[in-house]
Amino acid sequence: MNVTETQTPQILFVDDEPDLQILLRQKFRKRIKSGEMTLFFALNGAEALAMLAENPAIDFVISDINMPVMDGLEFLSNLRNDFPLVRAVMLSAYGDMDKIRSAMNRGAFDFLTKPIDFEDLDMTMQKTLSHVRDIKRNILSKRENDVMKDFVDEAWVTKLLDNADQTLEKGESSIERKGETIEASILFADICGFTAAAEHIPPEALVENLNRFFDVMVKEIIDEGGSVDKFMGDAVMAIFQGEDRLRRCFSAALQIHHALAQQPEMKSTSLNYQVKVAIGIDDGVVVYGPMGAAKAHRLDYTVIGNAVNLASRIESKASAGQTLLRTELAEELRSQYNFEDLGEHDIKGKTERIALSAHNA
Repeated sequence: MNVTETQTPQILFVDDEPDLQILLRQKFRKRIKSGEMTLFFALNGAEALAMLAENPAIDFVISDINMPVMDGLEFLSNLRNDFPLVRAVMLSAYGDMDKIRSAMNRGAFDFLTKPIDFEDLDMTMQKTLSHVRDIKRNILSKRENDVMKDFVDEAWVTKLLDNADQTLEKGESSIERKGETIEASILFADICGFTAAAEHIPPEALVENLNRFFDVMVKEIIDEGGSVDKFMGDAVMAIFQGEDRLRRCFSAALQIHHALAQQPEMKSTSLNYQVKVAIGIDDGVVVYGPMGAAKAHRLDYTVIGNAVNLASRIESKASAGQTLLRTELAEELRSQYNFEDLGEHDIKGKTERIALSAHNA
């Protein structure tokens, strides 16, 4: 068994609420007592950075965003520079979408909302640990200096290997950073007409409304077992894996349309704007793993592949209030939902025309 698999998971919680430490120690007392996990605690970002320097075996961090001395966003920026192997899961109030988006854009691996759902916390911890261990296995298995330079500074690699009782061997060629091949349904949802509406709304109100819309969309994605991969301007990308993923993905799309229709209009002296989204869906094999500029320490976990590209291209053809997908995927859902077959369309980047079907909200 690999050394990374036998080591006890070590997790750092960063939060200025002392009661959270008591709660977590109580919740995980059996695992702590049996040696199944080790927990560390810090009250702010500055303490967390010092603790990471003293304990290089820490696998990942779960950090609040709102803290004194050094808040979670500043901590996240420092973490990427000083400890690029350590993944961060950010905590924030459910309605604080602006800060959650900022955290995701700064490289947070995932986020959790307060009050903490311990079932969700446990699943997120397992997922994060799995990804961190995958990276460490790739490093340790080759024991080469060039591989380490693909991920982190040499000084930090030496700390990692010393902790694992390994030594770094130099002079061999590097290996590629590897992703994980998975089957997934991909959803792209773009808020329609928001750029034009922005010309008539004060900046503060614009941000407030955009985050309000994202709050609604994220809730429906999570409720159907999906996860948010990234926010892109006024659009969101989500991933659905596992059993019945296509149906859950499509259901999330319908619920997004329905929930946004209940939102009040954005109003100004020259504007009445009712939010609507265009949604594109595709399903297939994708690669999930670390992408980015390794030497700049900007590696983020995301998905790439034909299904991702196609979902994005399909979304660009959807109208406001419409969900588009390939007709062959619609056939799998037709017993539950009504679709309008739109025939074959040219899709940018594809040599063959693709048959599309639409569901109108």
